[in-house]
Amino acid sequence: MRPAEIMRKFPGKEIQSFTAYTRGFRSGDPVRDKHLNLKYAHSLRVLRNARIIAKQEEAFRRYPQAKRALNLAALYHDLGRFEQLKRFGTFRDADSVNHGLLGAKLLAKQGFLADETPELRRLTRCAVLWHNRLALPDGLPEEFALVSRAIRDADKIDIIGVLNREFQPGRQPDKTIVLELRNETGAYSPKALEAVLAGRTVLYDDMRVINDFRLLLCSWVFGLEFTASRRLLAQSGLLEETLAGLPAGADLDKARARVRGRLNE
Repeated sequence: MRPAEIMRKFPGKEIQSFTAYTRGFRSGDPVRDKHLNLKYAHSLRVLRNARIIAKQEEAFRRYPQAKRALNLAALYHDLGRFEQLKRFGTFRDADSVNHGLLGAKLLAKQGFLADETPELRRLTRCAVLWHNRLALPDGLPEEFALVSRAIRDADKIDIIGVLNREFQPGRQPDKTIVLELRNETGAYSPKALEAVLAGRTVLYDDMRVINDFRLLLCSWVFGLEFTASRRLLAQSGLLEETLAGLPAGADLDKARARVRGRLNE
């Protein structure tokens, strides 16, 4: 679904405000504006994914404001990316700023949630703050954990699609999008493979080449929190596309089997 179609399906002043904010970062530089447009379209697709997850998961029926908070968090989860790119020219948090933390601060500073209740503002900002962390903090209240887990799932599913487009055969990957990783055919890092075989998430710090990024995307299946998320990912075919792009080899075949097993649970 294209951004224009998503906007027609999910109209609202929030999307209008978000659109106006992101347009303010356009500079006329085709490369920079391409990256901004990528994050804008990604945000709308994450909103779509989040709505699907919330509709199918029973837990959201127990918390009346959870769906509202999830929709807002999905739309605004990458709010910090636009300022990050403007100030640092990169999407690498390690080389710039934690975009989740920056986004949570901007939500308050820019007044995007001014019309919401204090509790709903807290729910939304916390989900934005935590969406890019390796793991959520321990001891979260159930409603906060519910919204944060769902936004993390919705985000990961769309990122897999974004990266698959960069990894297509014959395409020169955009360095900003693939985080400056080298494109070496057949190469991968033992640490990345080891994590997948163990059912763990690959760490960004362990990535050296683009196949490591593929392995990281595959490893996200182990962290998906909801049955609806795995169902959505399976139906999209995105993970199979990622797996198909990995090099041949017995160890990588084991990794493929491990990932498929988790997706089909």
